Order: sequence, then C-alpha cells, then structure tokens
Amino acid sequence: MISFLQFIENKNQPISSDDVLEMVRRYHHTPEDLDSGDLYNRIKKYDFYRSEEVPSDKIDAEIWNSDPDMVEEIEELIKSKPNYPPIVLDEDFVIIDGTHRAKALKNLGHSFIKAYVPA
Repeated sequence: MISFLQFIENKNQPISSDDVLEMVRRYHHTPEDLDSGDLYNRIKKYDFYRSEEVPSDKIDAEIWNSDPDMVEEIEELIKSKPNYPPIVLDEDFVIIDGTHRAKALKNLGHSFIKAYVPA
C-alpha cells in the first residue's frame, strides 16, 4: 500500500488502481461499499492514478451525501494531524472516495486537496 510519504515522494508517478483500492479499503468506514461493487468498479475503471494536489474549487464535495458529524470529526483530525489520506477522483474531478475528507478540508479553508486522479 502507498504510504503518505510515498504519496509525496511519488507525486505524478503512476500508481496502480490496486494500490489505490488497497488504500481506500484501509481507510474506508463502510467496507460494504467496496464489496457491493460500486466503489470497487469506479476505482478499477482506471488502470493507473497519479498523486496530485487539486484546487479545492475544482472538486464538488456536495455531489454525495455525507454525515455532518463525521465531517466535523475529520476536521478535528486534520487540525491535529494534517497528513490525511488522499481522496480519489475521476477524470472530471468527481469524488470516487473521500467526500467527508473533501468537505472537511473545504470547511477548513484548504485551497488544494491531495488526491489520486486517473493517469
């Protein structure tokens, strides 16, 4: 699995969808989303991703429902530990995984969000 340090060191280097899927599996709060096929298939749609800092205004964090309490909890985590797991985006910058993180980061005023985007 790709660590945060590897994310920084390998910026713009191809990362397999399997590595991205493993990262998502590790951090996802609802594993059944992976098992049901939707999240799995959306990630596996692309063979490779690259790490990138995406302008937060390009990301629509309101497209998916989220739990406001979880967003608030993540905000507090990010304040104390700013090395958050990257979100995953499709080629149109639609969130595949990481809606709660994206909303928390936007609420905290982050101009850029670490993300995996299709390579």
